[in-house]
Amino acid sequence: MSSVSHEICDSIVGTDNCGGFSCSHTSALSPFDELIHQLHNVISLPPSESVSYAMQANPYHQAMFSVLCDKKLPQIPKDDSVTQRSMEQSNKLDSMIHEFYQFPNDEGASSSMEDDQSLADYKSALEDVRVELIHHSGRMAQHGMDISSRLKEILERHRHSRPISLLDMEKSVEILESKHLHCQNELKQIMCHKLMLNRSKLDESRKKRRNFSKHATQILTRYFNSHVDTPYPSEEDKAKLALECNITVAQVSNWFGNKRIRYKRSLNNISQALPPYNSSEAIHTDQPSRTDPYSNTKLCSTVSDKWIKCSKITAVDDHLDEMCSKFRENICWFELEGKRDYLFVNPYNDLNDTKCRSYNAMERLIKDIFDNHCCTVLFCGDANSGKSYLAEMLVTELSMKLSGISTMLSSAMLIINALTNVRTETGQYSSISTNEYKLIMKDGCLSHVSIDICMTELSPIAQGDLKLCDILMKGLTAPQDREKYYLDPIDTDNSSVDMPRHMRDLQLAFSVLSVSSTDVFRVISACLHLRKIVLTETAAGVETLNIKEVEHAAHLLGISPIKLYLCIVQPSDKHRSIEQAKVGLENLIKSLYQRCSWSVFRRINIVLQHYCSAQSNSSLISDGESSANDSGIELHSKDLTLTVIDCFGISKRRPQFSTFLRNMAAERMSCLKEGEKHPQLQFSELNLVCQIMRQAIGLHQSAVRKTETPSFASLAKNIEKKSRLLSLYKSNLMVNHFDGRLPVTYDTNDFISSNSSAIPASAVDLFNCSDCTFAFVRHLYTNDTHNVSATCQSSVPVHTPFSHCGSETTRETSPYAILLL
Repeated sequence: MSSVSHEICDSIVGTDNCGGFSCSHTSALSPFDELIHQLHNVISLPPSESVSYAMQANPYHQAMFSVLCDKKLPQIPKDDSVTQRSMEQSNKLDSMIHEFYQFPNDEGASSSMEDDQSLADYKSALEDVRVELIHHSGRMAQHGMDISSRLKEILERHRHSRPISLLDMEKSVEILESKHLHCQNELKQIMCHKLMLNRSKLDESRKKRRNFSKHATQILTRYFNSHVDTPYPSEEDKAKLALECNITVAQVSNWFGNKRIRYKRSLNNISQALPPYNSSEAIHTDQPSRTDPYSNTKLCSTVSDKWIKCSKITAVDDHLDEMCSKFRENICWFELEGKRDYLFVNPYNDLNDTKCRSYNAMERLIKDIFDNHCCTVLFCGDANSGKSYLAEMLVTELSMKLSGISTMLSSAMLIINALTNVRTETGQYSSISTNEYKLIMKDGCLSHVSIDICMTELSPIAQGDLKLCDILMKGLTAPQDREKYYLDPIDTDNSSVDMPRHMRDLQLAFSVLSVSSTDVFRVISACLHLRKIVLTETAAGVETLNIKEVEHAAHLLGISPIKLYLCIVQPSDKHRSIEQAKVGLENLIKSLYQRCSWSVFRRINIVLQHYCSAQSNSSLISDGESSANDSGIELHSKDLTLTVIDCFGISKRRPQFSTFLRNMAAERMSCLKEGEKHPQLQFSELNLVCQIMRQAIGLHQSAVRKTETPSFASLAKNIEKKSRLLSLYKSNLMVNHFDGRLPVTYDTNDFISSNSSAIPASAVDLFNCSDCTFAFVRHLYTNDTHNVSATCQSSVPVHTPFSHCGSETTRETSPYAILLL
């Protein structure tokens, strides 16, 4: 069109030239020609540039540009932290990839063809990953360059219409490069994952256990037998043996290490099969026989003729010292001044995971239990005497005979130990509860299993001496787990290997019983943080110095930190002393711990009862068959009622309640022995002794639960009265009941903490309000909320009674009781 316009203009000029001279209308055509030229330039521009040209030609363009410059935000300082973190991550990934391409050391590995093939496959997989990484990295780099150049072009075009500086362009390019670096890191992570899988496959293929050849085993065994006194070959001997057996030196060392362990274990088993005393130490030196003196002997039979010859306590000032010295040897019967027989068992030689298997007394005890069909085994004694270990051994060994319940019972006892054991001054753990295990088997099926717990002391949780607290503080090693419960970093110098193992076992036990370990750990961790709160007295009232612990405890309990702070200090009460505030804080800690433990115990009983209900639908042993346990004892009995009572330990020199139960158990054993000597006697006095024992245990549990019961003084009078009646009832049994034994005084305060402590109703409302986001804590105080609403009380007791699972069953009278100190 432009050429046509020029032709038109040229034709007009040519015809009207007026003889070659310029005319007046010739100069008038010049502006028109300029417009035509401008129109030609506009039409020839691309659409985008035409728009830009139109904007620039607009008379308001400059004004709009000025406004955009004014509205433009100030430059934000450059933040290199994100890019720096990405670069650090990229360097770490590069180093990881480099380590994967450093092939594993072949030292100590078997040089078999299978290993060579595994290594070749591993190298081939590494090469495939390398090729894939280079391919994808190249594509990503090329795409990044294309996008970066395109971005620069777009920003350069927009500079005419937008206030874009060179710094803005550089910043945009850097953002694009950071995103590209992030994508590269993701690609490297994917490649690292593939490399880790390949390395794990190689390690698994190398770790497969391969038995040595018969020839190699004969050579190694021959060398061990010839050097049995010093089975530690030198480096030269190891090299020779490795060459002869066609294995590596490391495999030779491992074989000898395992062989030495098995050899020592076999020696220990042989020593345990020997009698538990030396003939030189026996009182009767005329019987040096090394046969087992208690083989095929019932523990409840007449034992004077067969057991007293093993060891005998003479008349000394203090029998306890003599008992403790003999206690650490093995199983033995003792006769006290010719009147009482006691059975002592050593719990200190079998405290490993297989303690029940090597404990010879348990097999005979279990056989007697099944032969008697119904019995009560009572464990009582001083603190750290080992009685709880014995009770757990008996329950564990019995559960292994009753099909499938052993795992649940073992998990339950592990959790109960963690929640009821406290650290003593000597560093050992002692129970603060009385545990009653009840097992009922009918027609060969387990019909009832329950564990009743009776707490006796709650103050150790306020001092942080609970075993579960130690496991939490020292057993959680992962930093993220410790941050979840707001625990301080673990001290590697004082760390122990046992606590992490206890933590893993405890978490597994919680999972077996379908109990949330996280909920329990949150409550116990909150108690630990509440224990760290330091209260001080000011002019305005009671204040706390470390508000951070209050916040941590509140977050763990799912409540408001401000409300928890107000509940602790109670600023509205101007007359509240710091001692009252400390007592209130301790009561709050005790109530949280006690209700959390009760909830776990109820859950344990529910799971155990549910298992028994499922098992009762099908008979495990058909009629006419006899069951055999793991120890080889054939059990013809299909009905069994067993109650195992593990009384709490008393740390005082003169134990009160523990001594009373010990005397009662000895009384029953003595009556039984006299009855075997005189079969013609009617032993109705056994029922009197059983009634007294049941009254004592019931009184103890009722006193802890703060219910209306007689006092210990009235119980003592009742015991004395019945003992006199017992002596008069059978003149042939003048055994001087309760004479010549350890003195017993009955005082509730000697073994039960004060139950007058309480927590205010405001604390209960704190955990039951809608603001509490922790459902487990709301569940713990549900019953307290109902009690406060129904009775309009201003406080609730710290120690609440334990709710039994299922219907309450009456304890049957046991024919004998066995005392294990």
